[in-house]
Amino acid sequence: MKFDKQMDRMKRRLDDITFTQQPPTLSMKIIGENDPEPDCNQWNLVVRIEEKPRLVN
Repeated sequence: MKFDKQMDRMKRRLDDITFTQQPPTLSMKIIGENDPEPDCNQWNLVVRIEEKPRLVN
C-alpha cells in the first residue's frame, strides 16, 4: 500500500514537471483559379479550384 502511494505521488510530480507541447494545427485553404497563392507552411494544404472548360458545339 505504501508503494502505491509513492508511485502515485511520483506520477503526480512527473505530470507537474513534464513539458506539454501543443501539436501543430493543420489547415486547408481553398482558393479559386485566379486567386493569389496564400502564405503557407508545411502544415497547410492549398487546394486550387479551376473553372470548368467551356464545351464548344
